Amino acid sequence: MPTSIDVIITTKNRPVYVAEAIESAVNQTSPANSIIVVDDGSDTPIADQLDPELAKRCTVIRNERSAGVSAARNQGANIATAQWIVFLDDDDWIDRDFIQCIEHTINEHSTAKFFWPSRLMVRETTGETRTRKTPVVAAGTEMLTTELMVSLMETGCSGTTVHKSAFESVEGFDESLIVSEDRDLTFRLLAAGYLALPAQKAVINIRVHEGPRLSSSEKGELQAKSDLKTIEKNLDFLRKHPVLAEKFMGRAAKRLWERNHQREAQYVIKLLAGICPFSIRVRQRQLKWLIASAFS
Repeated sequence: MPTSIDVIITTKNRPVYVAEAIESAVNQTSPANSIIVVDDGSDTPIADQLDPELAKRCTVIRNERSAGVSAARNQGANIATAQWIVFLDDDDWIDRDFIQCIEHTINEHSTAKFFWPSRLMVRETTGETRTRKTPVVAAGTEMLTTELMVSLMETGCSGTTVHKSAFESVEGFDESLIVSEDRDLTFRLLAAGYLALPAQKAVINIRVHEGPRLSSSEKGELQAKSDLKTIEKNLDFLRKHPVLAEKFMGRAAKRLWERNHQREAQYVIKLLAGICPFSIRVRQRQLKWLIASAFS
C-alpha cells in the first residue's frame, strides 16, 4: 500500500517565506498527497499574496484572528486525509527528495510512528550553512537509544513526520503552549509507547534569521509559563528518561534565567538535579545560580 503524506505549513505575515516553503513541498520527486497552508491571522490574507499557479497547488485555510501556532497546526491536522503528516514552518523549506526519503524510512521502520529529519542550518544574512545530520539506524531498529534521544532533542517541530492516528491519540498539540509545544508533543507520544526514529537522508533547511517567529512572538511571561507547564505535565515521564530531562529541562532553565525568571529557573534546575544527580553541568549551574541570587 503506497504511503500517503500531507504537508502542513503554518504561516503569519510572511508571504515571501511561505511561498518558498510551498514551492519546496510542491516540487518533490515523490509528490505529497496534499499541501495544507494555515494562515494564522495574517494582516493581508496569504492566499491573496501567493502566485495564482502556486495557490492552486495547495489548500489554504485562514484564521481572521491568530489562534497561535499550536492551534494552527492542529487545524491543519484536522483536515489532513493522509496516513502521515509533515509539519513545516513557513520560514523553512525541504529538499526535493524529502518526501521520497521519508517514505523510504517509513517502509524500512514499519513500527515507528514519528520521524525527525537531518537539518541544514542556513544563515539568511550570509548564506553560511551548517549541517546537523541525524544518526544512522539499522533497518528493524525498535528502540530509542541514548544517542537517538540526544539527536531527538536537537530537532524541532518543523520537518517532523507523525502518523496521523498517533497524533490524534495524544490529542495533538497543547494549544495553551506558545513555546515547547513540540517537546510536549514528543514526550506525550513517547509516553504513549510510540517509537520515534531519525530519517537521516530527509533534509529540512532551517532559515536562521532575526525576524519574529510564529511560536515566539508573545511576551516572556507567557513563554515562561509554557516552559513550566511542559515540564510539570511531563515530569513523571522525564524522571524515567534522564537524557531527555537533562537536554530539555537544562535548556528551559537557562531560558528562564536569561528572561529574569530566576526563581522559576532555580526550581527547574533543582528538579533536574534530582533526576540527574551525577550531572556535573547541572550541579555547576545550580551552584552558580545560588551564588548569583545570594549577591543580587
